[in-house]
Amino acid sequence: MIAGLALLGSVTATLASWLVHAVAREDAAQEAGVRDETQALRAEIAELRHQVTELVDLLRPAGVPDPADPDRPVHVAARTTPRE
Repeated sequence: MIAGLALLGSVTATLASWLVHAVAREDAAQEAGVRDETQALRAEIAELRHQVTELVDLLRPAGVPDPADPDRPVHVAARTTPRE
């Protein structure tokens, strides 16, 4: 009877170990996907920030510093449409 319980315990431990490894592999794959997605989102945010900066420079009157970042150099941008 003790041998039967020992065998049942071994089988249960093997099954539990296999299950833990399967879940760990799945978690690692999901983590890699999240990491790649995070890098892509950071790159997109950086590009959007750059675009916003360019638009702010276009819309700000020439020679007026950015109130949000007074240390940033002032760029004089050429307007593409005349002022009314």
